[in-house]
Amino acid sequence: MSAQLGSGTVQVPSDLTEGVQIISENDKSVIVSLPFDEDADNAVALDNGAIAFPGKDSSNAVIVSEVGVQMLTTIENKSAPTRFDYEVGLEEGQKLTFLNGDVVILNADGSVELSVAPAWAVDANGSAIPTAYEIDGSTLTQVVNHVDASTAYPVVADPVWIAPWVFKCLLGLGLSGPQITAAFASGTIWGGLGRAALACVTGK
Repeated sequence: MSAQLGSGTVQVPSDLTEGVQIISENDKSVIVSLPFDEDADNAVALDNGAIAFPGKDSSNAVIVSEVGVQMLTTIENKSAPTRFDYEVGLEEGQKLTFLNGDVVILNADGSVELSVAPAWAVDANGSAIPTAYEIDGSTLTQVVNHVDASTAYPVVADPVWIAPWVFKCLLGLGLSGPQITAAFASGTIWGGLGRAALACVTGK
């Protein structure tokens, strides 16, 4: 499935092992492999526009909007893992790193190609679950500490990969990098940016 991401494109495969490809407006490409993709069933289109990949103890879903790509992991029970790896295929010169506490992909010239909203996870009652990101080379790991007597399953966790042109536009409006990524930490693709994000997408 191909979907527009503002002025870029996202390719969501029917077989999750092929990875989700995020292509920017300047034709730079980043491929993200989702957790436990080898155990996922083939893609299923949901009524809300998400592309779901059912699994056993956890499952994946991908939602594409004008401002970014939301990669949902649904943790079904306490037997599920607590570490979820996102393997990132980078172009030459790019690196996955922390910048001012945020996860970003940097180009060789130091510019931000893609940024990730802060780690977020909630259980079935809407209670926040402790979670954080780790980076090892080109692998982004979301650690979700869901194994607790008070946890109500399923638990949902979701890195949001923010479109680079939206990120740059919001910087141009005077927002800082941490303000932008924090706004996307609300668990929704639009986060707390509202009209500002809309203006960056539509040019109005």
